Amino acid sequence: MHQKIDFSNLIPKLPPLISRDHVETLLGGVISCKTLANLDSLGEGPKRMRMGRKVVYKTEDLLEWLETRTVILN
Repeated sequence: MHQKIDFSNLIPKLPPLISRDHVETLLGGVISCKTLANLDSLGEGPKRMRMGRKVVYKTEDLLEWLETRTVILN
């Protein structure tokens, strides 16, 4: 059985909103902005908003989505 990981401890360390362009940098390269753009176009990405021309994610939504896609392998 796979264990889930909890990213909620990162919430206070990150800004409340993260632009797609900065996700890769702020999360240490875990997921790229191109991958997020592709997943968004398929309807499989995290909840998103637009602010002008930028796509942004609420930090809580982004981390919650990452938790659903991450497992600890034994």
